[in-house]
Amino acid sequence: MRAIVALLIVMTGASVMAAENAPPNTAPAGALTQGATRIDAQTATLKAGDLEGTVVTNANTDWHHPGYNGMARLLHKGQAQPLFIPHLAGFNFEHIFDGQDAGFSPRGGKLSLWRFGEQSVGLYRAPEDCPYGLESMTRFTLVAPNYIDVEFTAVPRKAKYASDYIGMFWASYINNPRDRAINFLGRDTDDAKSPSRWITATSPAHDDQSTHVAGFEPAVWKSVDTQKWPGLAAHFSKYQFDAPFYFGRVRNMVWVYMFDSKAISDTQTLRFSQSPTGGGDLNPAWDFHVVVRSYKVDQPFSWRARCIYKPYVSAADVLKEYLTWSGRKDLQTPAKEPEHGEMLPPSSVNVTVKSIGQAIRVDKTGFQWFKLATPLKKDKGESVGVWFSAGKSGGANRYGNKRTHWVYWAVDIKEPKAGQELGMGRYGYPIFTGYRTAAGVEKLRTEEGGGEDGTSTGLAYDPLLQESAPGEVNAFYWYGYEGQTLMPVILSAPAKEQPEQE
Repeated sequence: MRAIVALLIVMTGASVMAAENAPPNTAPAGALTQGATRIDAQTATLKAGDLEGTVVTNANTDWHHPGYNGMARLLHKGQAQPLFIPHLAGFNFEHIFDGQDAGFSPRGGKLSLWRFGEQSVGLYRAPEDCPYGLESMTRFTLVAPNYIDVEFTAVPRKAKYASDYIGMFWASYINNPRDRAINFLGRDTDDAKSPSRWITATSPAHDDQSTHVAGFEPAVWKSVDTQKWPGLAAHFSKYQFDAPFYFGRVRNMVWVYMFDSKAISDTQTLRFSQSPTGGGDLNPAWDFHVVVRSYKVDQPFSWRARCIYKPYVSAADVLKEYLTWSGRKDLQTPAKEPEHGEMLPPSSVNVTVKSIGQAIRVDKTGFQWFKLATPLKKDKGESVGVWFSAGKSGGANRYGNKRTHWVYWAVDIKEPKAGQELGMGRYGYPIFTGYRTAAGVEKLRTEEGGGEDGTSTGLAYDPLLQESAPGEVNAFYWYGYEGQTLMPVILSAPAKEQPEQE
């Protein structure tokens, strides 16, 4: 591996003497920056093939928030929107953890950029700038036409860990995809003998069923206590993966992580993690973490990955990319393509206020059914929204034991009017509510949770359609605040979806 070779190459006579006198497999001072030139800037842009990527430190810039590092802006010629949220980052070195402390230590301390070549930049952290004394270099190399090779090398310079392992977590904040699921080859954990298939993994909430473990992970890792690990790393899904790669779909593109065969062994393990709202609102985090056990002071460890960002063809095409890169020949392509996760509405679809019900005064705070004095008629494909008065923002909690429908804030509406068009802007948090037709009002829902406080007047509605069937609406389920005014609204079927940029 290039990173390991670089650690053992020295150029000056003094460095040669130091290396000769050092114990085997140790990294002398300055080894991680060997052969590179420091960049006197907080950002560095790389270009190769169809890709353009900007690597950032954790410093503040005019477009990037402090505390986040990695590949902040990644663009492809086939897609105008950046893959990652630029003011956050992709491949952000987020946590170092040891079973006692799970702080965001990479957000503090200095980071510096180093040039290894025209298409290669390293993100370096000196041991004195890390509370754990962990020296590290993350090297990004763009390879035409659609690849990013990543090499991470670290050297523990102090024995400052509460356990016999070092955990490290990377987060990538994805820019508003419609499908927040990730996909990998695997199976249900409780059905280890079933054939490998494409798993579509979604996490219902942050820190909920968020981490996926390799089915072939050595047994030595089962004894590690994860209770004090970062939340996403400590909560496990019902799936296991069969190969160290996964992908997600963003508009017409695919983003793929592939890790080398050394990523999972008795001394190092890799696990996938995800969050539906890690980047805020509807922006998922597609993450992973690596744990090294046992570590030795001044002895380097590393891992290698290749990422792909290109137009999506098929899951079989992704697997072919992995087999070509890894050299493996033992994996078969499942006959069935992976299913979509929960599809969010496109931003290009609008609806129109068709009719408005009578105002209802809320007499007590909490979830309850609100009956309409005069039923509203809903035709096929139309949906129900709820307008709420200022002071409190009505609504329901974002998640519950039984998630029902996605609803989105439509803000700055003083009062709905018939014929008023509402855009599908994805602002605010997803919340759920519901309603029933005349035949189903007696089947009350039992969701629990508090409301979202706020001061806006607005209208919340479900762009994905709560129920597509026509019928009378004579009640809706909502979290109201005492003294608030609510009005049910019937919204037209969405206009024909305009395809997002291909």
